[in-house]
Amino acid sequence: WGRSYGVLLHEYAHCLTSDKHGKKFVSEFCILLHHLHPLQPSLSELAKSLNDNKIDFCSFDKTISKRKLSKRFKPFEDVSTEVITKCID
Repeated sequence: WGRSYGVLLHEYAHCLTSDKHGKKFVSEFCILLHHLHPLQPSLSELAKSLNDNKIDFCSFDKTISKRKLSKRFKPFEDVSTEVITKCID
């Protein structure tokens, strides 16, 4: 279950911010999804989903300006794009 884009990018977002699951973390995670996930959701789609679910996040503009990410670079090979719906604690 841990070899999926959602899980890997979630954990990678933790490496980029000390904000456990707050606004900064959510923004970093969304930027990673936008740039590195094979489905490449748009920032407007991500923002709409966050707003619809009443999840706070920081401006993507501030987050993007700190990162030099390319949609051409894919850091993970043979990773599932299946969405994991069950959380294991």
